[in-house]
Amino acid sequence: MAKFYLTVNKQRKDKLDWFGEREGTFKVAIGGDGARFGKDDQALAWLVSFLNCGKRVCSSGENFLLFGANCSEDCEPVSRYVTMLEEVVLSFKFELLPNDMKYLAFLAGELSISASYFSPFADVKKDDINSVQGTFGQLSQNKWHPWKYSDRIRVAAAVEKKKVEQKSRQEFPPLVGDFIEKAKAEPLHLKNNAWQQWNSFVLKYALSRTDVRNCDTVFEVLTNSCFGVTMDDDQQSHTFKLHVFAYTGINLRDAVSLFSRVTISSEQIQTSVKVTAFFLSATPTSWTIGHIVPAHARQIHQSLGMGLGVNTMEEREAKHIALAKFTRNTQFSNRWLQVFRHEYVSLVWLRENGCDEIVHKETSGVYIPKRCYSDQFCHCGQPKQAHDEKCTFCSAQLQRVVSECVIQRKITNDPKAVYN
Repeated sequence: MAKFYLTVNKQRKDKLDWFGEREGTFKVAIGGDGARFGKDDQALAWLVSFLNCGKRVCSSGENFLLFGANCSEDCEPVSRYVTMLEEVVLSFKFELLPNDMKYLAFLAGELSISASYFSPFADVKKDDINSVQGTFGQLSQNKWHPWKYSDRIRVAAAVEKKKVEQKSRQEFPPLVGDFIEKAKAEPLHLKNNAWQQWNSFVLKYALSRTDVRNCDTVFEVLTNSCFGVTMDDDQQSHTFKLHVFAYTGINLRDAVSLFSRVTISSEQIQTSVKVTAFFLSATPTSWTIGHIVPAHARQIHQSLGMGLGVNTMEEREAKHIALAKFTRNTQFSNRWLQVFRHEYVSLVWLRENGCDEIVHKETSGVYIPKRCYSDQFCHCGQPKQAHDEKCTFCSAQLQRVVSECVIQRKITNDPKAVYN
């Protein structure tokens, strides 16, 4: 693969990035996930990508099939393969381990993320995430600290000797060895879970204020319900709730926009520390976005000069869809042989023989619309007067009350007065 990239790099305008090191020094990301080939058809695929490609690493065409099998993600053959990979990792500069948190828990030798210890990155428990004053870091005054490889080995050894209770998070040593230290928060699943939770909050509140007893479909809901408009007779407490939804939605949009980027400046990294998702109730997802994402974003920017988006699984999920299409015309018994052959021809052989792009085509989609940066629109996306800083909604007193609660990390007296 290294030879392949050096060959095709001569014809491209977007050259490989050597990160200030000697030319030919490749930095690699490796990860696996279940490949959805259809109902009752379990499959697993491990992919490898080269971070030297820059933004191209987010393309499914730059993620190459390394291992495929008709089995579950955590079966015994996969465990043996991952253990064998540890020797390969020591021979190359593997920088990232892009996997969702469920699979990271398996690779790290931990209990499922549904257990009390939900994060493979820190010594945090579900009972602790409501502490809004707590911080994550390396210092002794931080409430939460990274779950280091040395701690994993120590606890795993104690569990093996049955010197600790079965409640321990660490069941066995990490399958990938100390390479587990390279694991970082994965943006795709984080943002999907965060928006799902936000929409759930909004939907439950809207349903609680809407009479749907005589409605069989959503089209039969009254037009003056909470699904449509804000009623004129709203009490101030209900209006305050709408401001909370708006504030959290805008902050989540801004946070997702920053931590999903591959290229990001040092100033934007500092902004991403401040612009974190403030949720209506603490969840493992909101805790990870608020504490782990800023720390991991800084680490990747310091080591690679790139954003946390380089660790996304978005292109890998797209790759699994492509692999599923490849298998439609294959036999079950030898489908991986045919898939690997198709992979080689389409992604390596054709590109080596001139069928390759000269420059990467970037997507035109953005999280924050361009109008939000103009004088005629507010940052939330609503129209405003050019001489005004914000729109009427964002400049409302209740919006400032919500903002002050977030800044002080507590419920101030103003919202308490609203509810009373």
